[in-house]
Amino acid sequence: MEEWKPLRETDQYEVSTEGRIRNARTGRILTGTIDGQGRVQVCLTIDGKVGTKVVHRLVAEAYFGDECNGKDVYHRDRDKTNNRVDNLVVGTRSDVIKYAYRHGNMIPNNQRPVRCVETGEVFESISECARQMHISKQSVSRSANNPVSHTKDGLHFEHID
Repeated sequence: MEEWKPLRETDQYEVSTEGRIRNARTGRILTGTIDGQGRVQVCLTIDGKVGTKVVHRLVAEAYFGDECNGKDVYHRDRDKTNNRVDNLVVGTRSDVIKYAYRHGNMIPNNQRPVRCVETGEVFESISECARQMHISKQSVSRSANNPVSHTKDGLHFEHID
């Protein structure tokens, strides 16, 4: 069952165990957007100041409290849009990487297979894709890690597992 808690910074908004944010007064669920790193962010007005916040951090701060101070928040399943509280891990960068390797879901992004969305062609790695497509590794990586990003040629790439 979905539970709601007030945000750490203000009681104007609430965050749920399902990773959703709502206006506490109106009950309206906020619609998030995807930032440049593929994370969900929402626009909040707190004390008259408008700003964007990443949802996974808001969820973690509400449910894990002080445990988040000075630590990173990561997604267990590596899906940056899955902000459910049970999918989030809080720890130092080293802790999180060790956890991911132990649980078998940590393959460095540059070694994961990628597919060109437009052609359907599959490549063993970002490096191989860049070499065969005659584009930079950075362009392929940026596109594969952010679903709204594309290369200068208009190509989109995605990681496949």
